Amino acid sequence: MPAQTPYVVDDLATFDPDSLFVEGRDQVVVGVKCTPVYGQLELGLLATVVDEANTRAFNLARYEPFRDEFLLCLFEAYDEAADD
Repeated sequence: MPAQTPYVVDDLATFDPDSLFVEGRDQVVVGVKCTPVYGQLELGLLATVVDEANTRAFNLARYEPFRDEFLLCLFEAYDEAADD
């Protein structure tokens, strides 16, 4: 089995926000698994990823469904110039 791609988050055990949301990056694209449970989406993992990104000065700029169980999420770094 190949090593997990760091830009795909399919469970909390393998999620390492420090390796994804690195200072100096402008954008990060992450595939987040959103598994349907009893006909509804389990969004807890997505909420955790978004919260960790916000903590590290990235916001969710866009998202797009991918297949049945993933959302491709584009995170952008906050614009430091806007704060000045």
